Amino acid sequence: MHHPTIYWAQRKDVVYMRLSVSSATDVKFKIAEETIHFACKSGGNDYACKLTLFAPINPDESKYKVTGPCIESILQKKEASDEFWTSLTKTKLPYVRIDWDRWVDEGEDENTAGALPNPNDMDFASMMKNMGGGMPGLDGMNFDPSNFKMPEGADFGDEEDDDNKDEEDGPDEEKKESGEEKAEE
Repeated sequence: MHHPTIYWAQRKDVVYMRLSVSSATDVKFKIAEETIHFACKSGGNDYACKLTLFAPINPDESKYKVTGPCIESILQKKEASDEFWTSLTKTKLPYVRIDWDRWVDEGEDENTAGALPNPNDMDFASMMKNMGGGMPGLDGMNFDPSNFKMPEGADFGDEEDDDNKDEEDGPDEEKKESGEEKAEE
């Protein structure tokens, strides 16, 4: 029997929990006031765990959903409080980790940059409609590289210097200049 990796985050009134088990089948997920019982099959392995939660939740208002890569749940805390839970469970478990994608520090507003919106609450049609193009008022800005002149005497190292031409020429160039090449033909 294997334990799934469990990621969790919270707000004042809910706990988000994600069990990382891809393509789960035969899922059993029992939500009680102080415990979660979970079992499933995935990739030929059996997964199961029993979690004794840090504080009571309201099982009737809590829910879970099986998706392709994981099983997600939203657990409604029995009492919404300004004090956050210090952990998901009463005892530390090696397979329980913080979900940094959803984590919000205690005292921060839920809509801060670190918090991801709940994808079930997102209105994608509205988002696409609001995706405009261009920036207003910049029509007259034309970029013409010929307007940029090289400062006099500037040497950026990408052009050959005429002073060093003889040093850079190979033996064939020296022959051409002296006329030796024609004699060899």
